[in-house]
Amino acid sequence: MPSTTSTILCASNENGSALLPYLLCQDVIANNGIKLTWEGTATVVEFTHYDVDGNILNNEIISR
Repeated sequence: MPSTTSTILCASNENGSALLPYLLCQDVIANNGIKLTWEGTATVVEFTHYDVDGNILNNEIISR
């Protein structure tokens, strides 16, 4: 998989298009380095799950 920097560089040279997360290229878009052609329609939600060992001595603190 190519790096994000290489992909943005190719897109900024008008050699193609790429699908990249807005978060990774918002500065380049703001400076008119590349064009935003599609914003999408669905809201993406990320869930982070944490798992802890039940045998930890400070189990009372974790449960708070």
